[in-house]
Amino acid sequence: MPAKEKKPFYPTWVEIDLNALAYNFHMVKSLVGPRVYIAGIVKSNAYGHGMVEVSRKLTELGMDMLAVCFVEEGITIRQAGLKGIPILILGGFQPGQGELLVQYDLTPAVYADHMIEELATVACKHQTVIPCHLKVDTGLGRLGIHHSEAADFACTIASHKELRMEGIFSHLSFDEPEHKFTYLQIERFSKALSQLQARSFSPRYRHLASSAGVLGYPSSWFNMVRPGAILYGSYPTGYSQPHLKQVLSLKTTIMCLKKFPPHTPISYESSYITKRESLIAILPIGYGDGFSRLYSSVNYLLWQGKKVPIVGKICMNFTLVDVTDFTGVKPGDEVVIIGECQGEYLRAADFADPLNILPEEVLCNIDKSLPRFIVEKNKT
Repeated sequence: MPAKEKKPFYPTWVEIDLNALAYNFHMVKSLVGPRVYIAGIVKSNAYGHGMVEVSRKLTELGMDMLAVCFVEEGITIRQAGLKGIPILILGGFQPGQGELLVQYDLTPAVYADHMIEELATVACKHQTVIPCHLKVDTGLGRLGIHHSEAADFACTIASHKELRMEGIFSHLSFDEPEHKFTYLQIERFSKALSQLQARSFSPRYRHLASSAGVLGYPSSWFNMVRPGAILYGSYPTGYSQPHLKQVLSLKTTIMCLKKFPPHTPISYESSYITKRESLIAILPIGYGDGFSRLYSSVNYLLWQGKKVPIVGKICMNFTLVDVTDFTGVKPGDEVVIIGECQGEYLRAADFADPLNILPEEVLCNIDKSLPRFIVEKNKT
């Protein structure tokens, strides 16, 4: 993502505002305070924002740690030249990947005996000590050792002098504020920590809080938090504060304009029928670019700060909007799908909420092949 400005031959593109990313990072930092470490979540191509460029900016800002899901993601960051900053592999590693952890200086989550055995073997071979984070299942029911067995598993790790349990963590199941199950998970994690302490274990990093934990559950912070969505300007369910800036904008251009008489079917399956003489703008973006058919006739887009409704079913490569009520519309005009346009805003949540999906899903689904351009808008 090296480009700094949009080139005219890209009809649809993504802009990443690194100043907005910095603003959100500092917002998190001011919220949790100087004594709490921050691990920035950059998995899944940094939620569609570009993993390498985002990781580079977060490192520059002073992020304590980066977190990805898979070993391959960590390798991509290291191969881009980012050294020094710890990279946590939240999902652990597959059998046979132990060598890669040493080669690329990656810190894995561990939660199974075979992982410990492989790490110990690789560490002995290279005459090194491999750091790891013990992953605990406090109720998500996915990866991780059961919270009641965390202390015993920590003893297994400690039995290998080639390994260092640098951290312990778990993952919240619910995003909503004031959820009883979240408090239960916090209680379970706290109890696991107490059991570890009783056996003289004191991991440097203790973390449970995702974005929702950061915003709504200070008791989940422990001494490190893992913001993801809020770094990129998206709010977890039920939250709207503090103010965050949207990092990603998705934009396209009007390819052509067509007039249709009343009662004319438009797009596949005659999914929209004009009620009047209509001027329809055809945009070169569709579900092939990650702009889902499910958004058809649900949302509007922005042209010069005005709301233009989507009409008909979104196609693989095209989307149609009704611009009948506006004058001066012409081919080549910019249309904002996600982002700001003359004081009006469209967020990923505007497409996610009507479908009961997450804003992160909207962002992650944006096709990686669309060109992404770095912008640095006003810092205020």
